[in-house]
Amino acid sequence: MPIYNSKEQFKNDFYNNYIKILIEKKIDLGFAKYLVTQDVLESNWGKSSLSIYNNYGGVKASKTSKFVEKQTKEWDKTEKKMKTVIQKFRVFDSVEDYCRYKIALLGNSNYKTFTRKPEEFADSLTIYATYKYATDPNYKTKINTLYKQIWG
Repeated sequence: MPIYNSKEQFKNDFYNNYIKILIEKKIDLGFAKYLVTQDVLESNWGKSSLSIYNNYGGVKASKTSKFVEKQTKEWDKTEKKMKTVIQKFRVFDSVEDYCRYKIALLGNSNYKTFTRKPEEFADSLTIYATYKYATDPNYKTKINTLYKQIWG
């Protein structure tokens, strides 16, 4: 796991990884800042317990992926509150591996993130997805507020 000595170092490493992959995939580079913002939110600048597994976005494990079990909070729609649960989270080999997976996930037919405008990034994760990426009902607001704080 990379050790980030500063927020600027974290921001630059993730931004550069995303730019490289977005160029390869011919996707609007405007998404890079939103992807980094989401990783900042999800990992607290790489300080979350999942970061040692190169999982900066709380990506859940698939049936075939390497995983680690961790306690997390998720929104319970029935009880309308956050609840603590144990989940299996995916383990990634590197930051680049994580970034590649995330771009593939968000570009799939459920999210269609990259068919929208970059400024609609949070919408694709919360409103228009067949399978919602985020359980927190305030996720869209959190992403957009944090984006303004980080990027101006």
